[in-house]
Amino acid sequence: MSIQILLKEKIKKIFLNNPKQAYNYKKISFLLNDYSFSKKNIIKSLVKLKKENFLEEKRKGNYLLLDSVFIKKGFVSILSKKIYVLDEKEKKFLTEKNNNIKVLDGDYVEFIKKNNNFFIKKIIKRKKDSFIGSFIKRRKNIVFVADNKDLRFNIFLNKKITDFENKKYIVKIINWGNRNIKPKCKIIKELGLINNRSVEFFSLIKENEIKIDFKEETLKEVKKIESFNFKKEIKKRIDFRKTKTFTIDPESAKDHDDAISVKELKNNLWEIGIHIADVSFFVKKNTCLDIEACERAFSLYLVDRVIPMLPEKISNEICSLKEKKDSFCFSFIITIDDSFNIIKKELKETVINCDKKLSYKEAFNIIKNKEGLFFKELSLLNSFTKELKNKRIKNNSISIEKNEFVFSLNKENEPIDIIKKERNDSHFIVEELMLLTNNLLCVFLKEKTKKIIYRTHDYPTKEKIESLILNLLNHNIKENLNRNNIREKINLIVKNNNSDIIKEIILKSMSKALYSTSNIGHFGLNFDNYLHFTSPIRRYSDLINHRLLKEVIGLENYNYKKNTLEKISNNISKIEILFKKYEREDFKNFQLKFLKNKINTIHEGFITGFNDYKIFITIKDVFEGFEKIKNINNNYYYNKENNTISNYKNETIFFLGQKIKIIIKEVNFINKHIIYNII
Repeated sequence: MSIQILLKEKIKKIFLNNPKQAYNYKKISFLLNDYSFSKKNIIKSLVKLKKENFLEEKRKGNYLLLDSVFIKKGFVSILSKKIYVLDEKEKKFLTEKNNNIKVLDGDYVEFIKKNNNFFIKKIIKRKKDSFIGSFIKRRKNIVFVADNKDLRFNIFLNKKITDFENKKYIVKIINWGNRNIKPKCKIIKELGLINNRSVEFFSLIKENEIKIDFKEETLKEVKKIESFNFKKEIKKRIDFRKTKTFTIDPESAKDHDDAISVKELKNNLWEIGIHIADVSFFVKKNTCLDIEACERAFSLYLVDRVIPMLPEKISNEICSLKEKKDSFCFSFIITIDDSFNIIKKELKETVINCDKKLSYKEAFNIIKNKEGLFFKELSLLNSFTKELKNKRIKNNSISIEKNEFVFSLNKENEPIDIIKKERNDSHFIVEELMLLTNNLLCVFLKEKTKKIIYRTHDYPTKEKIESLILNLLNHNIKENLNRNNIREKINLIVKNNNSDIIKEIILKSMSKALYSTSNIGHFGLNFDNYLHFTSPIRRYSDLINHRLLKEVIGLENYNYKKNTLEKISNNISKIEILFKKYEREDFKNFQLKFLKNKINTIHEGFITGFNDYKIFITIKDVFEGFEKIKNINNNYYYNKENNTISNYKNETIFFLGQKIKIIIKEVNFINKHIIYNII
């Protein structure tokens, strides 16, 4: 290759890597950093590339890549119905919609730039071509309805079949279609009835490629850990086995990753230990166990089962802080005085032996009845954590307690009842101690290193704040909310209007919490510094932060690079969004089963949302369904400006949070819809 051709290729690469940047010969010479390329040859190459319609001359001697030359490859990422492409350097490009190309999340595509907009030109490779779903009859055609809602276009079965209703199938798309040809699929396998729990579970796992089983190499590592000599390690740790220690968890919990110890000292001082399972001691960096935990990132909590981040032998036995068992912990130990001031903080590797596994109910009854095992310790913790919570709320930490529900199941895992989770002082003890630990350890770690995985929560956007003002106005709540006063105002609104409707409206205006190596603070808690430390059995971010903390106190040397931590942060943030979606889908399946025998029953609910076609209504604080606007009145429409349903005189008919009576009309297992009729 001649020197001139080589030079030209190098210059092309500079422009392609920086498509929006203009360069003159001096900048090109600096970037090339090669004195064998003369000024004359660089200018000659720039002029030639202009003649070849690769570059345009914006002003004399300054060149820019022509729009039409920009061609890149990358992977599709669909977020909130917007289609992005991540190139090889993981740079994100928002693309314009192209109805002729049907892309799905994860597809590998070629995309171009035209008139300052990006367009997907062609699909190089599909991430997948097999999907799970059901068939419905539409006119004379049999149409596939996928469980994957990103498949937003009609796919037709390649042959006629009978007896397909209420069944689930695996299909393969044999033709993705174009302007003239309809997309077609063929049946690979019939799975069974759509409302069968085994079929539902298999569908969720298979469709979303969720890993259940652990690799053989990982399980071999677990067996080695089982044979570890624990007695030698105990001697190296601070011994808390004679200090009163207990766990407070849901009754059904098996993976106990936090315990609390309380010890009375001299001079009206108390020592409180927040003991967290020392998962990082057992799960070493870059082992098979660690790699699989990183890939999973979280334990997945479905209605009737848990898919753990770590093998059950680790999560439920070796690392779990079980009753009457010696357990290794990474412990945050604080000393407080009788005014609840923290006068000492320590972070130590410890060994504990949990005296008692308390359920939330048991712990609360001891506090309420003022007698029983650990009453003195629980009473102190209750007073201390109430003080912590009061200080937090005075500092404008947002306090919204949203109702949570669980299904009561029979032996066949069918829902027979839905129960509202009770929240009491024992819940607040655990929550406040964990918040305190996560906050103070983040402050400590930040003083020692820039390598941290923060738990961040951004302010609501300007648009969301404006929408919140409008929605509150519909409930006669007039507040001038802005970025500076929103936390304080929200707490006042909730205090003065303690209704689930108002809480739901406020929560919908919030941003999503994420993991990041860049600290923007935590808006909701009003903490400048916050990380996750307290659940390493079920969250990978906590496991990483354990390692980073051990490194700064001189116990280990992990040598994580910041860009590696950023990749881990991005990955776990993305997986968290997916896992929450899977948990909602699974919960929805149980909702449908529970309501299938309640067709034509009347209930009172409230309006939770709108779109151009539907009014969304929630009954019993948990079952969200919808009524089509056109079924109520053809003259009604969605008024986006006011976020209401209006008539053509612009009079408000329905508004967010409005109480309303409905009848349950239909439960659709294929589309996962609950359909109401407004009475």
